[in-house]
This record gives sequence, C-alpha cells and structure tokens, in this order.
Amino acid sequence: MHQKTVLEYLAGLTGFNWQLLAHPNTSVEMRQTLMTTFAKSYIEPDRLYAAQHPDTPVEILTELAKDKNLEIRIAALQALKKPNI
Repeated sequence: MHQKTVLEYLAGLTGFNWQLLAHPNTSVEMRQTLMTTFAKSYIEPDRLYAAQHPDTPVEILTELAKDKNLEIRIAALQALKKPNI
C-alpha cells in the first residue's frame, strides 16, 4: 500500500489525527482538513491545539477567536497577532 493511501486511511479512523498532523509526509490539503476537524471539535484540547498550531489558517483562527472557552479565544487572538500570518 502506498504511503499516501495509508495516511488517507488513517485520517478516516478515530485517534490518529494528532499523529497525522505531525507526520512529515502529510499533504498540505490533509493538514488543512485536520486543522478544520480540530477547530470544530467538541473537545476543548483539540480546539486549543488548533488555536496554537503554527499552520492553522487565518480563517480558522478567526473562528476560534470567538470560542466559548476563554483560553482558546486568547490563544487564537495571540496567533492572529503573529507577524507570519
């Protein structure tokens, strides 16, 4: 099985998203999908992770800046202030 196929398969399973995001061969498209999944999660540590991750797109950070959790809002706002965004 090709590595891309394996990564796509794992993306469909529960519990592998964190590892996939850290994997060097995960495509940009899959990273964006994973970030969206984290940002929309009902699990607060997932949303906080998305707010703090350097690859999270501005659109997602903007939404996370409105989160009901203060820590997530602050993390997203701090990320939006970074010059590389």
